[in-house]
Amino acid sequence: MSSTKNKIVNVVLLLFCLVVMLVLGEVALRLIAPGMYYVWPPGMKLIRDIQTDARPGVERGESVFSINELGFRGDSPAREHTYRILTVGGSTTICRSLDDRQTWPYLLQEMLNDAVGGRHRVWVGNAGKCGDDMRNHIVQVKRLLPQFPRIDAVVILVGVNDYQLLMTRDETFRPFPGLDKLTPREYEHLMNHSFAFWPGADSAYPFLKRTEIWRRLRQAKNRLLNPPDPIMFEDVTGETLEMRRAQRRNAPKIAELQDLSPGLEDYSNNINRVIDLAESRAVRVVFLTQPFLWSSDLTEDEENILWFGFKTDRSEYYSSEVLARGMRKYNETLIEVCGTRNVEYLDLAERLNQDRSNFYDDVHFNTQGARNAASVIAEYFINSGRPPF
Repeated sequence: MSSTKNKIVNVVLLLFCLVVMLVLGEVALRLIAPGMYYVWPPGMKLIRDIQTDARPGVERGESVFSINELGFRGDSPAREHTYRILTVGGSTTICRSLDDRQTWPYLLQEMLNDAVGGRHRVWVGNAGKCGDDMRNHIVQVKRLLPQFPRIDAVVILVGVNDYQLLMTRDETFRPFPGLDKLTPREYEHLMNHSFAFWPGADSAYPFLKRTEIWRRLRQAKNRLLNPPDPIMFEDVTGETLEMRRAQRRNAPKIAELQDLSPGLEDYSNNINRVIDLAESRAVRVVFLTQPFLWSSDLTEDEENILWFGFKTDRSEYYSSEVLARGMRKYNETLIEVCGTRNVEYLDLAERLNQDRSNFYDDVHFNTQGARNAASVIAEYFINSGRPPF
């Protein structure tokens, strides 16, 4: 009998210790876990030695990719910055292949400060993130604007990732139902793609699955089962980029534009959702159309640097002419929505030369392209007559 009691006591003590350890572990993880939303890991810094010609117009040599304490690429905001701009978008906004000081958001900051006499009144934070589309931008604008109430304007460069979403999914494409209609799994997937870190309390899961221990185990499992696409990260050697270009060159081309109506309707609805969120915070929002290289008369050299436009299994690709027609439809939809809502937009696609002087692939800016884009956007702000001018 005594032996049985001892066993029971030992089991109870073991369970008690286990519970205590789990509680202490959860408390420790919550103390180190961010209570804020970070698009990129704060303090992240990569120094890359770019030694490849895979990106025409991108300089060889040392290139720095750094993230400030707020999770944005760019300088830290300071007291003297009296006008603050947040740029939102995908890889064409973050400019991952360019040095910190060569990205168009950083150059926009420099050009605007030069225009106001070099007094460093303007701050531009870069919240771009590779692969993000309007669905990600909805939750980013919703969470970041309350977190940073001193943001005066949001500049959003959008279009190509929403177009890509329709191209790759085609018949399985599903319009975005709104944040309140997502399942817990869908919501967590969206949040994990939109932010490097975000508070577990924001999860739509029941309490147990909102714990940091559960979330981290689930994240580890997802990373193991779904390894990231190498093209989404910096391909310093250019090998992955060249492989994707070869896949496109050797694949059959689709000469007919698919039905864009489901994607365009979804795009329009999501733009309106972002406008509603910005207006609810009384924040100025400026949309930019998506510049691109595609056209019906590309040179052989220009065709050879393309890799976008694939179907799900990459067995077929849309032709350059079809891609151009589709992208124009998305840009026209953006302009139409902004006109209807009386919201600012800049037709950046119309203002930039559609050739290799600005792009190293389908849509990504090379060094000169980023400078040209920044110049056009700065000119728009300067001529708008609104603060800080």
